[in-house]
Amino acid sequence: MSELVEKLKKIEKITTDYKDVFANETDDLRRDCKVLGVEEMKKQIEALNEEGRLLNIGIIGRVKAGKSSLLNSMFFEGKPVLPTAATPMTASLTVLSYGDQPSATVEYYTAQDIDDIQRGHDKFAEKLSPLVEEKKEKLRERAEERHETISQQDIEQKAERQAKYELSNDSKKPLSDQFDLMKKRGNLLATMKARITNNETIGAADINALFSKLDDYVGAKGTLMPFTKSVEIHLPIPALRNIQVVDTPGINDPVVSREARTEEYLKKCDVVFIVSPADEFLSAQDLELMNRLSAKEGVQLLYLVASKADDLLNSVFDESGGDLNEAILSVTDDLSRYTETTLRDKQQYHPKIAEKFDQLIEGGGDKVIITSAICHAMSLRFNDRDSSWDDAMKKVWENLSENYRDYFNYRETGKASLDRLSNVGIVSGKIDFVRGEKDKLIAGKQDEYLSKQTASVEDYRKQLIEAASDKFERVKSTDLQTIQNEKSKISDLYARGRGAIDGTFNDRLDFLKEELRGKIDSKRDGLFKEARAKVEEAKGSETKTRTTTTGKVFKKSQKENFQVPTVRAGAVKGVLTELGGKLRHDVIALVEGEINNWRAPVQRQVLTEGRAKMGDEGLSADLLGQAIRDRVDSLTFPKFKMEAPSFDDYLQVSFFGEFCISLGTLEGQEADRFNGAVELYLGVLIDKHMQKTDDFLEELEKGGKRGEMAKSVFDALLRRIGFLEQDLKNRKNTLDSLGRLKDALEKV
Repeated sequence: MSELVEKLKKIEKITTDYKDVFANETDDLRRDCKVLGVEEMKKQIEALNEEGRLLNIGIIGRVKAGKSSLLNSMFFEGKPVLPTAATPMTASLTVLSYGDQPSATVEYYTAQDIDDIQRGHDKFAEKLSPLVEEKKEKLRERAEERHETISQQDIEQKAERQAKYELSNDSKKPLSDQFDLMKKRGNLLATMKARITNNETIGAADINALFSKLDDYVGAKGTLMPFTKSVEIHLPIPALRNIQVVDTPGINDPVVSREARTEEYLKKCDVVFIVSPADEFLSAQDLELMNRLSAKEGVQLLYLVASKADDLLNSVFDESGGDLNEAILSVTDDLSRYTETTLRDKQQYHPKIAEKFDQLIEGGGDKVIITSAICHAMSLRFNDRDSSWDDAMKKVWENLSENYRDYFNYRETGKASLDRLSNVGIVSGKIDFVRGEKDKLIAGKQDEYLSKQTASVEDYRKQLIEAASDKFERVKSTDLQTIQNEKSKISDLYARGRGAIDGTFNDRLDFLKEELRGKIDSKRDGLFKEARAKVEEAKGSETKTRTTTTGKVFKKSQKENFQVPTVRAGAVKGVLTELGGKLRHDVIALVEGEINNWRAPVQRQVLTEGRAKMGDEGLSADLLGQAIRDRVDSLTFPKFKMEAPSFDDYLQVSFFGEFCISLGTLEGQEADRFNGAVELYLGVLIDKHMQKTDDFLEELEKGGKRGEMAKSVFDALLRRIGFLEQDLKNRKNTLDSLGRLKDALEKV
């Protein structure tokens, strides 16, 4: 590795020595080749080669994915040591490692962090207040139309819930939630902002004492929880020997400094477990996170963990025939196939990440591990279930025992079945496996890092030589007077070509928008048609018998049959969850592919039309083509964002939390009410997706910078011509310097 550092040092010295004639090219090529500076590379190599370093294991996923619950199951016997987060802001970056004595180091938000959080809170309030008033007015109007009496308090509460629900994906909402928590701590807010140091070390006599103390820092009701950015916990637990486990607070962290700290830890990860809820598996957020991970150097192994798998078992009851093992196999197979299809779609548009995704695509039955932390906790408390199971646990048991009676009962099979479904032992087994492979994995990361950096540095060197040669020939063969004449004609050429360049580009941008709108609409219609068909399959009817009595004196009873509507609620919920996921990532993949396929043709068409209007005089087609290509490639288009509201959340908001879903088969009025809620939800989903499509296409046009293409192209041309003019005025020295630069690079 020292040879690599020395090679980069020599290249940096050469480019520094000749920066007067080659500075712009050096900066562009360094960025394109993603070459680190010498000191940064040395720092990373030293970290990789650190003797006795720990194996770094990342546990990542979006908020509410079940990361902390999984870790609690694996390391703390299901006790809520690591609190589950309700929002991105109530989750701290947590690092677990071995220590002979229990201790923890807490890092607080800085005063600057708190100021940033407050600004986000204030901006969110500016959006929320008028929306709440709008919702209040609509609720009053609706109550009047229906002649209903609703209290002012109910109106205010529902209006605020609806407004926050509508803004639930707003980037500033987590910051608003966090600052609200800080304000509730009263004078502590000012005290924390005034702290001289932002770190605190906590010691304890034993693990339980440390957990008790930590509750104040990371617990849901902890006094200092709103101010805690990260916590490093050291515990005398054998399962933590030789490893460091990082529990991340989610992705796209709204607090910039905490996001940076998370990124720092992720770069060190040798192994990563991606946790995604089984009923919302591989969402757009999950896929975005996987893209970011695959771009990191050195992640040796990836595992997919489908958490909360108990939610899906009832949706496959019919096809499994009440056999738990068949149901688990069915869910695992479905998620594995879904993983393969989804990741192959991503590979189509992102070939550079193929290698890392292949680990999961070709992983067979091991590609997805289904788990249920709540079932693990229920198993641990099985013998004391009456007093130790909470309401959520009892509800899970009720649903499972209704459909899988032979497996979930209060005999010994009940505990064994909970263990079978929890699968925590499988994940722990993977941890044990990678611990045993520590030296091999670390060596693999070192080799991969060295290979990639060596290739990048060599590519950088070759491209520098090629660019120096091109510039040498250009300076040698170009006449100063010709360049000055060309420069003097730029204004005229711009005036003649501006309309053609901007017009052609704008036409192609309009074409892209219309193509995307048509294909997104078609994709959406197909997905909804497919989902509605599956929902209909889950509906049915059941013949019931009732007894009717006639006659006042001589009463006569008779039995009659009648039909009762039924619906398999769990199956429908599974369909709706799958629909939400496809509305996110299927459309994202479609959009990315269309934009990537659009760039090359638009470059050719803009160049052709521009040259046709300007003529051949006085302007190099190569220079113009390069400028157009650079401008089109640099365009930053938005990402399609569609975080579909979950069916559960929709019912909570729309029905005041009164509508609780039973995942079994519903009958009669309960089935009718459920079906009506499904239709309303589908309508909300369609409207939301159409609105997100409109928002995306509007942002796409802004990203296209309509009307600015010609100006940016000619501005780039003027800069290039200006640099070339200076080189030509000192032609002899420039050629001499470029020659020596090229020779020096070839000898490295």
